[in-house]
Amino acid sequence: MKRYLLGSSLGPAIVALAVVAAPAAYAQTTDRVLSEATIHDGDRCAVVGISLNLPVQLVSSFPAGFGDEVRIRMSAIEGGETLRTARESLRPPKSDLAAISKIEFEGDRPEGPTLTITFDRPVYFQLGQGSDFRSFVLAVSGDQPNPECLPTEKRPLEMAAKPVGAPLPAIAPPPTADQAMSEADRALITEARAALTGGDYPRAIQRLTELAGKPASPASREARELLGVARERNGQMAHAKGEYETYLQHYPEGPDADRVRQRLAALIATGGRPTPGAEAPAGRGKPAGEWKTGGSIAAYYMRDQSYQQIDDAATSTTTTEADVNLDQILSTLDTFAAYSTPNLKMKLRATGSLTHDFRDGSSDIGTLSALYLEAYDAGQRHYGRIGRQSRSTGGVLGRFDGLLVSTRLTSTLKLEGVAGAPVDSPKEVGIDSWRYFYGASLVFGRFANAFDGDLYIIEQRAAGMVDRQAVGVELRYVEKGRSVFTAVDYDIHFSQLNYALINGSWSYGEGGTVSFAADYRRSPLLFTSNAMLGQTVFNLDDLRGLYSDTEIQALAIDRSAESRSVTIGVSQPVSAKLSVNFDATASDVDATPASGGVPATVASGTEYYYSAQLIGSGLFKDGDIGIVGLRYADTASADRWVIDINTRYPWSRELRLNPRLRLSYRESKTSDETQVSIRPSFRVNYNPRGKLQYELEFGGEWLRSESSLSRDTTTGYFLSAGIRRDF
Repeated sequence: MKRYLLGSSLGPAIVALAVVAAPAAYAQTTDRVLSEATIHDGDRCAVVGISLNLPVQLVSSFPAGFGDEVRIRMSAIEGGETLRTARESLRPPKSDLAAISKIEFEGDRPEGPTLTITFDRPVYFQLGQGSDFRSFVLAVSGDQPNPECLPTEKRPLEMAAKPVGAPLPAIAPPPTADQAMSEADRALITEARAALTGGDYPRAIQRLTELAGKPASPASREARELLGVARERNGQMAHAKGEYETYLQHYPEGPDADRVRQRLAALIATGGRPTPGAEAPAGRGKPAGEWKTGGSIAAYYMRDQSYQQIDDAATSTTTTEADVNLDQILSTLDTFAAYSTPNLKMKLRATGSLTHDFRDGSSDIGTLSALYLEAYDAGQRHYGRIGRQSRSTGGVLGRFDGLLVSTRLTSTLKLEGVAGAPVDSPKEVGIDSWRYFYGASLVFGRFANAFDGDLYIIEQRAAGMVDRQAVGVELRYVEKGRSVFTAVDYDIHFSQLNYALINGSWSYGEGGTVSFAADYRRSPLLFTSNAMLGQTVFNLDDLRGLYSDTEIQALAIDRSAESRSVTIGVSQPVSAKLSVNFDATASDVDATPASGGVPATVASGTEYYYSAQLIGSGLFKDGDIGIVGLRYADTASADRWVIDINTRYPWSRELRLNPRLRLSYRESKTSDETQVSIRPSFRVNYNPRGKLQYELEFGGEWLRSESSLSRDTTTGYFLSAGIRRDF
């Protein structure tokens, strides 16, 4: 038995130690799934954005609309292996209204990869798929439902911290139920409010100008006031003054008119400066700034030990082996420092880890997952980030050391440029000197409040050769209850299609969802450096001494198989407390030829995967969860059945218990071997009201492999204990 990253990084890492401790080269490891969480607090609505490092499809969520937690079930559009194996958490953003105490991702849950957001108390919420398919947006209205509190479609990059300084004038309340406002106008007002709250002033101005120009109506009256606020926050004081004056000419009476008069008076009294109190201190010519720091630090002890007994039928002998698969302390740190003025926002972020391995002959391992500085103006017209970062759009395929810049050309067009060196593993601290890439992309949208996407071109070079040269497109469609993501990447150097995929979901009835996915890709993706796979040399320069450039390109194509997969899933609530999920996947991988001394591989044939889950909530006590999952895999090598029973019981608000039992049976198709395993575990989470969180997990496994020649029995145990502190 071997347990990988047991209780894995519930936050990333001690960066200084990671830099000192990391050796020069390591094998490939998976990236983090979670990136960061941001929040915008309003008077009656908090909008939370949770960004990811890879694209995903929202499959379903449970419960719907109210509870002390929400479980978001997702599927991978790319990076499926990372999604299935990761177990992580994020530092929750501070907000009395949102009241989030924990954000945790678990990739190996029986119902599929799941993001769980836990609240301090039951709250009303609405969930949405981020328009970039690399985020989720959660709108929380606290103890009272608020139909105007909706998730925005803004991207994580644009969900920056709200402006600092003196409080800006309050935004007018939403229209009351007795006002005759059309659904289209209400949707525009809601979108404009979300943009205004999130700091996207150009977008708010565009929507509000459209509304204010309509014939007199509740929408035009509210839009005229909000347009003045948007102009003021965007630094257009003369325009704001004109909007307020125009408003009072048309609507001189009422409490909203009194509020506009106060805004106009404040604007005149400050001589056109943004707001009272936000001006520069006396004797200084620059606006006041504000520092904000935070992060999380954690330490986890993990141990995994197994004992294997082998009975050999041919020799009638029995041998026993004991292995310590894991015995280590993992220390992690994720920290940031942000500086903000009314005109400029900057943030420095560092994420890393240090693993101290107690096994003989093992050395400490440090990682540096992220270390970057980013900056953007208040209007979010220009953005830049430099350092170690992750990206999964614009043709970039993961973590890299480099520079990302963008500039907004119009309200619906943005130009981005990127350059850097790929990072295969966070254990690599130095910058890769033999590979580098550069690219540009045109980001467009949103159109019709539903569509956006980007076009890109990118080139990567390795040892003086073209490693990758591709053009591609992403198209994204997100509306309430419906979403579609499609992407195509074509390598113009190889004249080969690298991948083409489409993912979508559709909600129906009271919480039902149908999802689908179709995927074609080269596996691994096409790179000239793939030609080194299976060779005895370790760089392209040495390989060029053995083969011509044309032969190297042919070897690279030979090492990259074609793969296809299709998935369809259904999620259906059967009551307020019960929901069922069904998924089916078919996939196949083609053969690869023998070449360059590397043997051929055989085709996988079509393999099938099926799963079903019954999920219950609040069956015995508010906040409890019970899941029974059944999975069946029909592959070329074996049939496998898995039953997974997973429960969570809230003993109290601070203490949660999570017993779990997994039963598995495998039958080989290439021999008479069968395999049975039983894996019970018990997990305890203790989150006292404060900044400390404690976790303990322990369990065991019994596994028996039996054939006509031998019988192997493996038993073992695993343990994980840790503490985490947010600051």
